[in-house]
Amino acid sequence: MLQLPASCHFVLEWQICNMAKNSTATLPGASLLLWNALVDMYATPGKVLAAKRVFDLMRKRDEVTCTSLIAGYGMQGEGEAAIKLFKEMINLQIKPDHVTMVAVQSSCSHCGLVIEGQVWFKKMRSFDGIIPHLEHFSCMVDLYGRAGLLNKVKETITRMPYKPSAAMWATLLGAVGSMEV
Repeated sequence: MLQLPASCHFVLEWQICNMAKNSTATLPGASLLLWNALVDMYATPGKVLAAKRVFDLMRKRDEVTCTSLIAGYGMQGEGEAAIKLFKEMINLQIKPDHVTMVAVQSSCSHCGLVIEGQVWFKKMRSFDGIIPHLEHFSCMVDLYGRAGLLNKVKETITRMPYKPSAAMWATLLGAVGSMEV
């Protein structure tokens, strides 16, 4: 993989910002797409402060913008910030989608926010009828497994309307493997 010097990253980021600022005149809607890409570019590798700076510069945001930052917060162990942003998203009437809900649940799981994870899992259907997918149940298995709540893991797996996937079993083994014996 090609490694660019730090100065090139800065120039590339500057060019993307300028493209995002100037794209509304040439391609309506492209501006949001570019800004979202910039937020995601920072949030995915864990540069949440830079992602938040870009987020704060944006005039318009959508569920993709918020989901990228929520996921970034969760990966960095900042579950409270992820939940705060999710609540702001709802207050601004930006409707979450199933990907947003995976990011929220994953943030709760990575940060030990068991009650929050349960609450948002139960409220999913109230957001335009988001039906829990296998990924959402996997997040709950991870949440309960990391917390050592093996009875809740068993209950989740036996009651879900899906057949457990190999990835779900791997998630459970990883969560249980991290527990202190």
